[in-house]
Amino acid sequence: MMNTVHVVLDFEMNPVSREIKEQNREKKYSRHGRNLQSEIIEIGAVKLEDPGCVKTDEFSILVKPEYNDSIEPKIQKLTGICTEDVQDAVGYSEAMREFSDWIGSKEHARIYSWSNSDSNQIRCECEFKDVEFPENMSDWVDFQVMFPRETGLQIKRQMSLEYAAELGGIDFDDESAHRALYDAQKTAELVHMVLTGEYKDKMKNVTGVLRSDVEIGTATMADKLGSKYAELMERFGSSEV
Repeated sequence: MMNTVHVVLDFEMNPVSREIKEQNREKKYSRHGRNLQSEIIEIGAVKLEDPGCVKTDEFSILVKPEYNDSIEPKIQKLTGICTEDVQDAVGYSEAMREFSDWIGSKEHARIYSWSNSDSNQIRCECEFKDVEFPENMSDWVDFQVMFPRETGLQIKRQMSLEYAAELGGIDFDDESAHRALYDAQKTAELVHMVLTGEYKDKMKNVTGVLRSDVEIGTATMADKLGSKYAELMERFGSSEV
């Protein structure tokens, strides 16, 4: 019997042009009931394999958008991806084929992403562009929900990937973030930590403080968690834990 292959992915996206949005304002979809707002312009993924949830491979590809002639300035600023980078990139259909081939057998693949937005995006984009949704991507996990649940964190708000990485003691470079492979790599470190149970030692002090019903001042948190976590809690505020 083959072991589970855990595929941790991330997408970067670019908005559909205003003209296309206007043309398709009234169009609805049987499954999703909404128009395509953005297109995937980069796919990044990490493959972890049992036993041991060991990292075995990485995948990265740029995708040429079909419904916008350029990368929007805000997306270029956020990701560093410019129009010239994607001009000669493969189209969406080819990118999906290459990615699906890389994932492998549908019987043993489990997909993880940070929030359901990536799952919603790929399903909507496949339908909009008449591309068959890859069968080996059907077993999908929202790791933004799974991470606090499995680690016992009582967080009242949606947790950012950066915040989760900080809590897990994982280095997170703001300048490298918002590139698909980098974000997938950081998510994969968290997935590995949870699936192997390593979080129990790495996060025991953090979870102990966050699960407490007693309000703890920043100075006390610094003593318990170290200055890095104290700064983190100060930034996010006690109302969010």
